[in-house]
Amino acid sequence: MSGAADASAWVYGPATTRIFRTMVVAFGPAAVVFGALAAPTIIERFNLTTPLWSIPTLIVTLAVPAAASVVAPWASVRTLRFLMGVTAVGYALAMFTLKPALVGVGIPHSASPWILGLTAIGTTSAAIAWRPSIAWPYVALISLLTGVDRVLAAETRMVGTAGEDSLYTVMFCSVFAGLALISVRAGRTVDAAAAASRADAGRVAATRARAQETARIDGLVHDSVLATLLVAARGDDAGGAAATSARRALAQLDALRETDAVTDAVHEPIDAHELVWHLQSVTTALDPDTRFDYDPIPPIRVPADVSQALGEALGEALRNSIRHAGGGSDAFGRAPRAQVTRAVHVSVRAVVVGAVAIEVTVLDDGVGFDTSAVGGARLGIEVSIRGRMSSVPGGRAAVVSRVGDGTRVVLQWRQQAFRQQAERQR
Repeated sequence: MSGAADASAWVYGPATTRIFRTMVVAFGPAAVVFGALAAPTIIERFNLTTPLWSIPTLIVTLAVPAAASVVAPWASVRTLRFLMGVTAVGYALAMFTLKPALVGVGIPHSASPWILGLTAIGTTSAAIAWRPSIAWPYVALISLLTGVDRVLAAETRMVGTAGEDSLYTVMFCSVFAGLALISVRAGRTVDAAAAASRADAGRVAATRARAQETARIDGLVHDSVLATLLVAARGDDAGGAAATSARRALAQLDALRETDAVTDAVHEPIDAHELVWHLQSVTTALDPDTRFDYDPIPPIRVPADVSQALGEALGEALRNSIRHAGGGSDAFGRAPRAQVTRAVHVSVRAVVVGAVAIEVTVLDDGVGFDTSAVGGARLGIEVSIRGRMSSVPGGRAAVVSRVGDGTRVVLQWRQQAFRQQAERQR
């Protein structure tokens, strides 16, 4: 295992913590069961070691894991790791001090110290408490001490049997230690995947936010700054239109500095009625004679960035109609019309449970134009209408027109409710 991966063993995310607590809860009863199975041997050979050694050994190998199991649901991970470490260290110390703790000349040839029947408790607690680079050497140490104690504690030297005991211990205890370490590693893998997913979502959200803000700035530059410069360049400033447009453009540019306010507004949803009122105010401010109507409004909420995109795209569509529908653009070679009728219709629908569809239609009976002749260089359509709508997930815009038959601009947004919530949370 690499150093970085080994160091991550100390990091306990939500998944790792749940797995760790589950292991501690299960380990306590398992240790008690081990003790119960070894109870006849412990009772039979209890008097072969001093009580000052036997009683503390039983406490650290049986009582401490049981206590950790009881407090595992609410105790901190640090506390539980400490208790598991106490069991592992206490068991190793007991193995080291077995020889001095013996009463008499030693244990009969046919018997073995009762503590050797609890080796899995010490090694498993080490695997739960410590990183692999410490747990595996601990398993090897306990296996070696098993053979050494088998030799030192016996009345007669029995090297062959001691070697067999060491080999059996390392194979048996490695199974439980490996399961514990793999479980913790699986939890860390899940936590790492979750962290990477959150980081990716954050990067996607940041990229999307930058794209939306870029589209908004591009639209502002076209709608306000370039429009003001165009009015000034034409020299047609009746009624101070250029000055009014310039003040409005400066105010909008200053508003961009209020980053926090803009960000909060983007993420705060609004009621569908507020959306319709916003669109109506945009229509009235640009052309009071434009007929505005809407379908019955359901009680739903709409992301504010969608409302902002719809309002700005609607404003550009109306401005284009006011400038060009009556023949103001000589590029198409049309004669001006005496009167142009405009209408805006808004439809907000709950399509199915959890799905919302919004459609804003801008109509005029002006001179129209050939849409195939309008390239990407026409910022009014590409940036201020299509670009603004495509900057929000689920948004789109269509411009339909023909020379002599007027123009229809359709602004649409459709999104599932759960995806709306996900976007806002991101």
